[in-house]
Amino acid sequence: MEKLFTIEVLDVNEAPIGINITSQGGQLTFPDGHAQIRENSATGTVIGKLQALDQDAIQTLTFKLDDDAGGKFTLGSSSASCQTITNIPGVNTRCTVDLKVNGALDYETSKEYHITVRVTDKKGLFTTEQLKISIVDQNEAPENVTLGGSYSASVNENKNGALVGQLVTSDQDVGQSHTYKLLDDAAGRFVIQNDKLYVSSSANLDYEIQKSFTVKVQSNDSGTPSLGLVQDFQITVLDVNEAPVNITLAPAKITENSQPGTVIGQLTVSDPDNYGSRGTWQTHNCQVDGNQIGKFTIQSKVLAVGSAIIDYEQASVISVEVKCTDTGSPPLSLVTTLSITVIDINEAPTAISLSSADIAENQPPSLIGLK
Repeated sequence: MEKLFTIEVLDVNEAPIGINITSQGGQLTFPDGHAQIRENSATGTVIGKLQALDQDAIQTLTFKLDDDAGGKFTLGSSSASCQTITNIPGVNTRCTVDLKVNGALDYETSKEYHITVRVTDKKGLFTTEQLKISIVDQNEAPENVTLGGSYSASVNENKNGALVGQLVTSDQDVGQSHTYKLLDDAAGRFVIQNDKLYVSSSANLDYEIQKSFTVKVQSNDSGTPSLGLVQDFQITVLDVNEAPVNITLAPAKITENSQPGTVIGQLTVSDPDNYGSRGTWQTHNCQVDGNQIGKFTIQSKVLAVGSAIIDYEQASVISVEVKCTDTGSPPLSLVTTLSITVIDINEAPTAISLSSADIAENQPPSLIGLK
């Protein structure tokens, strides 16, 4: 005996399946399930599309991030775009939604993140899946440039070729090197060699003329493409004691036969330390030096006759060695030989003599001798 039975298959709701991510509409192209996004991408940048499948036809799925990696990622919309498909056996519905950047992404901090996606159908059944998002390293511009750990430095005046300081660049990209270039070298007063800033060989920095300079340095990294940063630095010129550079005497004349104490002239000392905005602040102590010590004297920079005999017929010009020392620290000196002109005067005869003072008696007028 045979009997035919009709068995009705009742449809039951089934949970979503196959949560994945594709690069569709995203910033980078990547294989399905291997999401990638560049570091430092702006908030709102689309990474790709989250996709979920469902065996049930005419199904509506909703997406939710159970774990958004600390707020780094977000969904593009609360409602997914769903469509009926027939190209995957046993699957009738596919729904997608954009996955976007929602926070700062830094390759040097973390090279990858994990998110947990929950997909729920209209009857409340759900599936969760953990997905990995890889961060793609990008060259980043240097963050900071310092000179000896600061934005300012100092160097002594008159120190051509002196080291000012070492340049150091801070950069998020690990392992990069940096090259430096002077965009403003203060009219050639400073140069860069490798990573060090020097005073140039022809700078002739002078505190009394200019006390500070500004230089502009550019640091470029070794990334591709190379990126740079420009930083200004203030260079202060430090004052140092400088020796006197000249000693003059005025009027530098003396009449012959002048007595001890007779003034010859006033000494004037030229010193670079007195050329600046402070005016004449250094003083000088001057004294006679060499073999004329005692023969001439100096008091309050006034040169006078000492024990010397001033005789035009013996010397029309007298040389006197003078040493002047400044009040700087340490004290510095200059020795100069000054020329004093002796002025000739008419002098009365000092003696009369006769070449012969004898003559025989009874001689007619005749020559006795010469004066």
